[in-house]
Amino acid sequence: MVAQGEPGAWWPAYIHLYPLLSEQSDIIDWFSKNHVSYYLKDEIDDRDNPREDAFHGFQALLALRGKWSELEARSLEAIHDEKTAGSKFLVDYRFYLALARRDVEGMENALEELAGPLAPKRNFEHAFGLTQNLIATHAVIYSKIAFRWGHTLRIRSSWVPSNWLPVNPLKEYDQGWNFMADFDIWEPFAPPWTEWSPKKG
Repeated sequence: MVAQGEPGAWWPAYIHLYPLLSEQSDIIDWFSKNHVSYYLKDEIDDRDNPREDAFHGFQALLALRGKWSELEARSLEAIHDEKTAGSKFLVDYRFYLALARRDVEGMENALEELAGPLAPKRNFEHAFGLTQNLIATHAVIYSKIAFRWGHTLRIRSSWVPSNWLPVNPLKEYDQGWNFMADFDIWEPFAPPWTEWSPKKG
């Protein structure tokens, strides 16, 4: 996997789209635990600064891992930071706050905003070449996260395919390629990143 070969690479929220769509629990778990890029010396300040993209990306990891207190506190910090008043990510933080508080109506409102007029703008801004004309990428990611935590949401938008949202893993996942037969997603990173390797369980 490319991500295993570049442990310190930038890890934005949208990288979780395909793991979540796969419904393969090991892949989703691995991606949620690969947080090394947010603990590098040059990234720590950005990770904790609501005006930076790294802050936004780290929220997705917290949501996937169910770190509700931290997710709530950071969301409130971002929402009330006067310098983020015009941020395009405020709607994301409203979603995360609602998720942390198990507020279904709040989640749905935020997602419908993301899956409304904002959808094409957000898609093209972030260069989602494969999805920009098909789905509201962030709205789908956040909806999938919410469903994984047991929240059944109703998103009234053609940008969010409703049949993609329920958690419905395959009974068996076929590797498909011989060269992947021995692949283990939990194999530790090569040095010097080994201690940062995501661990199963």
